[in-house]
Amino acid sequence: MSARVRDQAAGERKAGIASWMGTEPVPGEKLTTTQFVHCLINKGEQFLHCVEHNTNGVQAAHVIERLVSESIGERFLMSSFIAIITNKHNLPQALHQDQAIAPFQDMAAPYTCNTMFILDDMGPHNGGTLVVPGSHKLLSAPGTGQPLDTPLPPAINLSAPAGTVMIFEGRLLHGTGVNRSDAARTVLVMNSIKPFMHQQELHLFSAHSSILENASDKLLYRPGAMPTGLGGIEGAWNGDRIVGQRLTMEQGNYLAVGELSPHSSKQGLTQNFGYRHSEVGTRQAPYQPEGTDKNSTTF
Repeated sequence: MSARVRDQAAGERKAGIASWMGTEPVPGEKLTTTQFVHCLINKGEQFLHCVEHNTNGVQAAHVIERLVSESIGERFLMSSFIAIITNKHNLPQALHQDQAIAPFQDMAAPYTCNTMFILDDMGPHNGGTLVVPGSHKLLSAPGTGQPLDTPLPPAINLSAPAGTVMIFEGRLLHGTGVNRSDAARTVLVMNSIKPFMHQQELHLFSAHSSILENASDKLLYRPGAMPTGLGGIEGAWNGDRIVGQRLTMEQGNYLAVGELSPHSSKQGLTQNFGYRHSEVGTRQAPYQPEGTDKNSTTF
């Protein structure tokens, strides 16, 4: 996993498409020295194992999945999965809560959860992730919009050996630390969210078609390609795969259903609508009570 992400990061730098973000540039420079590698599901089978919590790729996968499930519920979605690579003398990242995407503070339970795969020995010397212990409760206790009267404890650098997996909930105040070493420091961060929340990455658009075509139901569900109530396409939102619709879009052939009437022409009624390529549309097609040509298009 470590070799794959380093090769990927180097390849994106050489291609001139590296993503430099997360921390501010050093004064006088245009780019920060912190590199992100986005949408890891496209960039190696190892990362798909992480998403599915498959022990073929992640030794502690079942433990990780259980802990995340007990924190935010079993039907969680993957919001994003990225690599964060800090290089020498990067500036620190502003401390933040990942759950701050929600416009409220809630003491009851977290809505998001992070799984961090630590690929290098980490500590204060190389910018181990800064965390404020107890901040997940201290910041939520006053309630939404209320001032914080209790002083926060100082931030500390996470110290852990390579191979460690750190799980922390979305209310914890944290940020990238300063790398004072000569070597890059790499972590992978998978953010998981409750299923009613909007994902950071639109995986349905980002994922390679080959991954969607060959994925298990579990792998499709986590990135949002089997929506259960939210995030569907033209009514395909009740647990059906929406891969067929995405592939049709990719081919440039997607046709949304527009204005129709019983008096529409046969040509208009038998168009190759994108809905015909949805799993629900295909399943219901043979049983449609009406239709000018029910077998005109199937997927």
